[in-house]
Amino acid sequence: MVCAERIGAAVTTLSTSPDHHSVIGDDTMLLWWRSGGGTPLPLARLLTDPDPAALGDLDVSGQHCALLLGAGVGRMSMRFLWDEPAADTVLRIGDWYDRTAVYDGDLGRTVHHGIGLLHRAATSRWNPVTEKYFAAPTRLRPADLWTAALTGTTPRTHGEAALAAIRADGMANSPRAAMLRVSGLAGE
Repeated sequence: MVCAERIGAAVTTLSTSPDHHSVIGDDTMLLWWRSGGGTPLPLARLLTDPDPAALGDLDVSGQHCALLLGAGVGRMSMRFLWDEPAADTVLRIGDWYDRTAVYDGDLGRTVHHGIGLLHRAATSRWNPVTEKYFAAPTRLRPADLWTAALTGTTPRTHGEAALAAIRADGMANSPRAAMLRVSGLAGE
């Protein structure tokens, strides 16, 4: 594990560089870097502002390394470590784009939503009086969506929350449809 050997020395540097980290929710930080040459992947941009066309322009040489850190009381804990060829990470992000793409009838085109919007779609509720969404209490972590996107896993709990939100407030929109699709709760 080439990536694991470099974690200790790099955490401070990575956590202060916007090109190498993203704060996820209140208690989690994702750090990423490249080993063996190549430009670091712009994970924050790729997963919060999806652009399938941009994937073809990325440098996929070397190893891509990422570390998901969680904050505890007076300590940090490692929640997940990725160490894989950068080309595999880019393919997985492309697969995430494919699995979250939905046709938006209002816009008349297929749309891709960033992870932040997907998380809010699964966890928010519609208020018919104000005609706005409001944040509902949840135990779902946005970091689980980042992990799902980078590992190719299915974020089933987020999909179940999106389905419950649709049932509760009767509002089906493209971010909620994307959550149902990526979680495997919607048919093709």
